[in-house]
Amino acid sequence: MKINTTILKLLFTTIGIGLSTAAFAEDSMSKYILTPPPSPEPRINGAKVFGVRPGRPFLFKVPATGTGPLHYSAEKLPEGLSIDSKTGVITGKMDQPGIYVVDILVSNSLGTARRPFRIVVGEQICLTPPMGWNSWYGSSEGVSAEQIKAVADAFVKSGLRDHGWTYVNIDDCWQGERDPETKVLMGNERFPDMEELCDYLHERGLKIGIYSTPWIGTYAGFRGGTSDSPDAADPDCLPEDKRLQKNQIFGRNGVDGMGVAHFNASRIGKHWLLDRDLKAMADWGFDYIKVDWKPNDVPTTQRMAKDVRESGRDIVLSLSNAAPIENTPELSKLANLWRTGPDIHDSWDSISRCFNEFEWVKFQRPGHWNDMDMLQVGMRGRPNQFNAPPKKTKLTPDEWSLVGSTDKAAGELATLAKSWASAPAAKARSGCEVLPYSLARREYPVVAKDKGMILTVEASEEHPIDNL
Repeated sequence: MKINTTILKLLFTTIGIGLSTAAFAEDSMSKYILTPPPSPEPRINGAKVFGVRPGRPFLFKVPATGTGPLHYSAEKLPEGLSIDSKTGVITGKMDQPGIYVVDILVSNSLGTARRPFRIVVGEQICLTPPMGWNSWYGSSEGVSAEQIKAVADAFVKSGLRDHGWTYVNIDDCWQGERDPETKVLMGNERFPDMEELCDYLHERGLKIGIYSTPWIGTYAGFRGGTSDSPDAADPDCLPEDKRLQKNQIFGRNGVDGMGVAHFNASRIGKHWLLDRDLKAMADWGFDYIKVDWKPNDVPTTQRMAKDVRESGRDIVLSLSNAAPIENTPELSKLANLWRTGPDIHDSWDSISRCFNEFEWVKFQRPGHWNDMDMLQVGMRGRPNQFNAPPKKTKLTPDEWSLVGSTDKAAGELATLAKSWASAPAAKARSGCEVLPYSLARREYPVVAKDKGMILTVEASEEHPIDNL
């Protein structure tokens, strides 16, 4: 049996995709967009299952399309939860572990769509691959709260949210100084109020992610999650008059006389500060954290997983970068996502290596996903630059549509074309992520010819594929 290449999502869960109308006008994309626009009748998209821990804040936006206004309701909704009839956002808390099957209804003047939705209250979260956007190839050193809000607004306006795109993630370069009393790492001048920013995303039914590292400094030269000083004082670093930004204390990566390696800060310090940082991030309202260091070792990941679990909020734990495969049997028990290789770039040679990573497939399952990094398409930014003018990707639509199979967009998204929300890849994401079990637990022979791909799956009584 031959299955559409979009099933590759089940093999390799996470790459990011960035798209801008400046790169691909709607007319130029028309030959690639084969999926019709959303029907005027109501349709429920996205995941059919959602995991939450007992007593933790619950937030889920029912992704749906159809001519507005849409009316949302739910039958058999458990005690402690409520659904906003106008927005479709389900909120609240649930204390009792268990599996609860809810019927979601979305209606307009043309009809009603109904679909079952499983809520799993227990220790596992992130039961489907997270779908969203990351700031690194959009803003890099210049990322700001206003840019994050603009991306959130683009998710809503473009319809991506209505197809299950959920996460808007801040990468490196948000960090300011540590609070003199609590020693918590605070946002810099571009992030004056983290709690207000999280609220802005949550009010729109979206979730928000942030970045950290167990090193003394980050790859981009900002303060990290540990210190050699018991009072969290800055180590040897650039004098303020030599810094590109006030809080970029180690300077830009790749510049002579600058960077965390130059100042011996690309290591874990004697004093652990990530626990208090994670507690603050949870209090602010963050839902996802990318933790970036190398190598991804098991003892450090165990400590971080414990801190995340004790933060008081369900936070998706994503490891970066390039997890050693020999560590992955243990890392995959502790983290929700882990990078399977180095940073990928906007070239076919870079992204095509992802199709040969079959040794990683066995680690992937609901709640725990392989991460191939962010795919850069459209108008992509330049890393280790401060809001540098974006440049057009080197990838063609033929290439990125083949691997357009995963979650985190990376690029200039505030000017998203509405065509992206109705493109086959976006529709496929909405459906592929909701399978009741992970096909990635089994092996699949793949034949690559030129830039085409045929995926052959053999069905069995134990693992039927008729419901794909």
